[in-house]
Amino acid sequence: MMRLKHIVIAFAALAATALPASAQYSGCGVGVFGGLAHAQVDLGPVDIELGGQQAGINVACDVKVQRLVFGVGADYAWMFGDVKSFGVDTNWTLYGRAGVAITDFSLAYAHAGFTRYEGSGGHIDGWKLGLGNELKIPGAPLYLDL
Repeated sequence: MMRLKHIVIAFAALAATALPASAQYSGCGVGVFGGLAHAQVDLGPVDIELGGQQAGINVACDVKVQRLVFGVGADYAWMFGDVKSFGVDTNWTLYGRAGVAITDFSLAYAHAGFTRYEGSGGHIDGWKLGLGNELKIPGAPLYLDL
């Protein structure tokens, strides 16, 4: 999957120069993120539960139509802690999202996408589903995504 990593990085560079950072939920952007990682594997009589952290990059493009926002994006993350000790090194996700701009500074959305965890033992494919809220930081070209 080395080619996907190069595509994500190239897309990030293009998105960073394509549209102004002041675009309000419409346009392309590049981001960094960090968070906690949790994994649970049920192997019948053996149940493994692991914790750790992740840090990564994100590229995304959105289109705002009145108060509705539709977009696509890609994440690439590096794993740390127990999850990495268990053999999971990286995770990438390709996703779509749809949301409603509640105010000029708050976007509530749902997202779904294909994901792959890669490591020393191969890879695991799956799906991610979730809900989120993206908050624009007033006076700055930055967003906080929860």
